[in-house]
Amino acid sequence: MDLQSPETFVSLFLEIRKKTQSGHLILGGAGIKLSNVAVSVVTPSSLQLKVAEHVQNIELPEGVRIVPSSCQKLQHFAADNLCLRFQVHTENNAEFSPTVLESMRAQKRYTFYCQSCKEVIISQWEFIRVLPLPSGGWNDVVGEWCCHPDPFAGRKLLPRENDCLLGDTFLLVESGSFCDSVIWEPRTDLKKDKSLPMDVIGSISKGKENTTIFCKHCKSILGEAASQETAKLYITELIILPAFEEISKIELDHRSQFVESFVARRLAELSDAKSIFRFSLEGLEGTVFALLWLLNSDTLLVGCFRNLTCDSISNVAGENTLNSSQQTSYEARSAVKVLYQPCVQNENGNVINIWENDIGVHSLTLPTQTCSEVLQILSSSTLSLPSSLRSMNSFQVAFLRL
Repeated sequence: MDLQSPETFVSLFLEIRKKTQSGHLILGGAGIKLSNVAVSVVTPSSLQLKVAEHVQNIELPEGVRIVPSSCQKLQHFAADNLCLRFQVHTENNAEFSPTVLESMRAQKRYTFYCQSCKEVIISQWEFIRVLPLPSGGWNDVVGEWCCHPDPFAGRKLLPRENDCLLGDTFLLVESGSFCDSVIWEPRTDLKKDKSLPMDVIGSISKGKENTTIFCKHCKSILGEAASQETAKLYITELIILPAFEEISKIELDHRSQFVESFVARRLAELSDAKSIFRFSLEGLEGTVFALLWLLNSDTLLVGCFRNLTCDSISNVAGENTLNSSQQTSYEARSAVKVLYQPCVQNENGNVINIWENDIGVHSLTLPTQTCSEVLQILSSSTLSLPSSLRSMNSFQVAFLRL
């Protein structure tokens, strides 16, 4: 029997939760039946999958071991999917690497590159102070902090010379730190940007502040002016490295994976630091692109990978097909699991209004093109999942790799 024929084509999806120490195996394929499929534990670190006359041993990643007695019976899950649940022991407790917004330190030299063309934007610059900005809307609650007139009234949260101020998706630096590789181009339309504190937004009127910052070499948007002498640069458009450190292959060749990893790590960081789990993804002009709901950040995806470009979608299951007497070892990748609703073409207007008025929802602002890239990445992830796992209520499901 031809293993690539519809009768024997079987796909697999394996999700392991480190905190709950549980595993969830989904098998799919045209005409798959309980009567001709069997899954057994060969050793604590391997499973054996039998489909009709064909056998495949699946070696789990190092540090992941199945509890044999916990394996339940293979059951119908939905449509053509079969499901097996079991308990695991995981020794892979390594923390994900922080984003540059968490790892930057004062009195160290950094070089900023354009992420698109790798042109140097800021060369070997040492910041005397690296400070976090407060959350947007912080001045709304100043009255609750102070029993006397607002001491921050009329003052701007902008960096001094050799300062770097860190926001949720951006940083603020003085324009004097730039090389000659950027262009400041006036904007014709400036709308409310929720990622800056209100006092900074209110200070933006006419002049250089109404300006978009471009890379001179490739014309990619790097950020915008926050004041006459302050640049607001978005982290997804930059590679920021300690001076003399080389750019990695991922940062060099694969923008999609670079953006995906940043968004995944930033969601995890913000949820850990602020106990925030719902986010709105917004463009610079204030348009909401997607509503995101972080479910967990402790997932290991086994044998579940997409192509690195957002426009080339690889079906998880389609990549892992059975071959006779084959033993396969799958790499595990840490990921965050999110629910999301796209908000393009004026869809979900009522939900957007509800979320915008909810103080438990945190806005993440990125350049418009990057927001579109994030939507493509989410859609690619959804399409790569078994059909029975692609949606939950009115939300779609996606995994973003850390």
